[in-house]
Amino acid sequence: MKEKYIEGTREGKRAFVVFLIVIAAFVLLVYFLGSNSEAKDLGDLKAVLINHLPVLLANTVFYIVLGWLIVKYSLNYLKHGFWPPPGLPVPFRTRVSYLKHPAIVKLFVLMVLLLFLLNIAINWYAWLSVYKQSQDI
Repeated sequence: MKEKYIEGTREGKRAFVVFLIVIAAFVLLVYFLGSNSEAKDLGDLKAVLINHLPVLLANTVFYIVLGWLIVKYSLNYLKHGFWPPPGLPVPFRTRVSYLKHPAIVKLFVLMVLLLFLLNIAINWYAWLSVYKQSQDI
């Protein structure tokens, strides 16, 4: 059986570069917002927690958007039965892979979404518990 390939398009390369720029901007934003926060005593703890809040919000938004993209593209994969689905611009020459086990794709997506949800919940729980403890001091 001869393998099928989809050639990369200019639109796909542009989308890939934009995706890399957005990821780099997110990483730099989190690094610069979270790196200069240091508590020297208990009075600084509240300021550090408030300074960490934008990092926590950015982290939450990132995981929500990433989860939405995973669900969107996996549903497209399940609907058409092969990857990449029609109309999806690819940046490089890509071999078409056909869907053999849809249950595995669904299970994988469910596991990834649960891990994202667990990560978000743990981060918020840790921040809220430390914030409540700082209020009691």
